[in-house]
Amino acid sequence: MLAEMDAKSAACFPQSWCLMHVESDMRKFAVILLSLLLSGLQPSAAEPSNDTSLVVAQVLGKQIAASDIGLKYNARHNPIIPKDEASCLVSDPVEELQKQITAEVVQDYVSRKHLKATDEEIRELQVYQDNSLAQDRVRRQKELVQLEERLKTTALNPKEKEQAEKQRATLLRLAEREKKLDTMSKPSAEELRSVYAPWIEAWKFNKSVYKEYGGMVAITKFGPDPVEATRRLLAEYEKDKKLVIFNADLKSSFWSRLAKPPRFTAKQGEIDFTPSWRKPVTKDGN
Repeated sequence: MLAEMDAKSAACFPQSWCLMHVESDMRKFAVILLSLLLSGLQPSAAEPSNDTSLVVAQVLGKQIAASDIGLKYNARHNPIIPKDEASCLVSDPVEELQKQITAEVVQDYVSRKHLKATDEEIRELQVYQDNSLAQDRVRRQKELVQLEERLKTTALNPKEKEQAEKQRATLLRLAEREKKLDTMSKPSAEELRSVYAPWIEAWKFNKSVYKEYGGMVAITKFGPDPVEATRRLLAEYEKDKKLVIFNADLKSSFWSRLAKPPRFTAKQGEIDFTPSWRKPVTKDGN
């Protein structure tokens, strides 16, 4: 679900929980950090007034104000809610509300179901990532040697030579950066957990929530996303009064957005939540 909500920003800005080809995506995108442990307070039933400083929603005791999601009001003090996903340059309070509520519910589910990343799982992913980086380094070194040989022995036209020299410069910059990284101190256990735990817990959440609730699964650049199972989980939280959206229009937009079918869906027999670091490695390293 988080991956589906992040798809728009990825499309708007080249390169924005889910896991296909994680070895490359983890180096391109900032790691999404999970929310802090929740207080567990129950929401009150009172509806707030039309003020951006007051509460528009409450999830597991955490209050969400209009200002937290960028929600604005018109002259009649009615919330201004976009009918659909806003453009790249316009803030979308409905999408932001979805992100904040989903993050809280996912964190609570992970805690309740004992899905926290273990030290062993973190070491497993660290080894996989270290090996992937080492393989990438060797591949780039070979590319650099081949490229330099080509520049020396092959008659290239001006455009080909310019492109080859740019590629060579890029490979040299990457090699220089890797040398600097080699001199840096190794990350602490806490730092490794902050980086790898969200990926592991996202995978465990997706697998567990789909097994429990089933439903449609979206195909995203990060892997399979159990969008319908996540929506059913959120609906259960609302039924149990753990999730309350006070404004009727905001509530309607929130649920209608979640019910919208994803662009690409996985066929029943093709749904596989196995993360890339647990899949067999092919000859080309993918």
